[in-house]
Amino acid sequence: MTTINIIYRCWLKDNDETTFDILLDSDSLRRVGPLPDELPKWTELDFKKCPNCSLASATHPHCPLAVELVEIVPRFDRLLSHD
Repeated sequence: MTTINIIYRCWLKDNDETTFDILLDSDSLRRVGPLPDELPKWTELDFKKCPNCSLASATHPHCPLAVELVEIVPRFDRLLSHD
């Protein structure tokens, strides 16, 4: 399997830098690597489900996009949205 490595660097207000390495399968563009064993409640599909979402919670207990953001969101939990 060939992969694509994307590196995001974010500089925050206090000159703090955070880096995200995202590894994707070059054919499917799906993220490569394990997910946490336990997912937070906010990743559940029925938690503030998007109005146009066609997924059913019976087949998709967690929102696929939210699951992919699980490791990124906590790095910004101390910031306000406008920062």
